[in-house]
Amino acid sequence: MSGKMEASSKSKLQKQLFLKMFFSRGLIVKISLAIAIIFVVVALLADPINTFLLHQNPLETDLSNTFAGVSTGHLLGTDAYGRDILARIISGAQMSLVCSVFSCILGAVIGIFLGLIAGYFEGIAGAVIMRYVDIQMSIPSMIFIIVISLITGNSLFGVILALSFGLIPNFTRVMYSLVLS
Repeated sequence: MSGKMEASSKSKLQKQLFLKMFFSRGLIVKISLAIAIIFVVVALLADPINTFLLHQNPLETDLSNTFAGVSTGHLLGTDAYGRDILARIISGAQMSLVCSVFSCILGAVIGIFLGLIAGYFEGIAGAVIMRYVDIQMSIPSMIFIIVISLITGNSLFGVILALSFGLIPNFTRVMYSLVLS
């Protein structure tokens, strides 16, 4: 019973230490965290914000309202097709969040799987996987992402796949070292 209490108090102490360390940071850290939280909340609530708050559809064109300046109806103006720029920025933030989350998940799943195989089967399979990782890490990831985007085409899945392939070597190398240790 004392083992559980000791583990609980240790966990509580670690949490308190983390919170103390985090909140003792400077003002820039707090401002950066606030901006990141606002970005995520706006991206998650993009559709309700565009519909109920801005009363704009980011895809709706209005050719009579092209390049309109800042007004109460269009807080950042409109583009060449009369679409509201703020509504399009908010919808773009939602797509960015979706792409980043799913590419990280896909890269982690594939990378962890490859790292487990390479670490568990240290022979030829491990050597081949780790040489692939070395080769991929020696090529700049942006070039690799561009090539995969060209192969997969202009789609959301293609972007997610390309970004995840850039993350695979990092996850593979970490999992490989954890399996070997």
